[in-house]
Amino acid sequence: MHTFIHVLSLVLAAVFLVSGLVKLIGVEAIEVAAEAIGVPRRLHKTAGVLEIAAAAALVADLWWPPLGIAAAIGLTIMMVLATSYHLRGKDKPANTAVPALLGLFTLTMTILSLTTNI
Repeated sequence: MHTFIHVLSLVLAAVFLVSGLVKLIGVEAIEVAAEAIGVPRRLHKTAGVLEIAAAAALVADLWWPPLGIAAAIGLTIMMVLATSYHLRGKDKPANTAVPALLGLFTLTMTILSLTTNI
């Protein structure tokens, strides 16, 4: 189970690193899409910083699991909020599914990490 948790942690780290960088760099299409569902530009940039920090913490999970667990909890909360923005903004189902699924993956990592003796 430890190997699965570590692989999941690294995959999520890669996903959130890329997602955070895209937000920080300011890819115009992504910013326009975020504004279309009501996400202010400043909040979007802040989410990018948090995603990059969480990605680093997910990698650190390999050496210090409590940091990875904290990151997974934080990301789960962020993905619930992101999903709610997509739903309130009446975004396409495919766009809404992305943060919803990522939230399920981070929640899965949290539960497995907390219930497995690391």
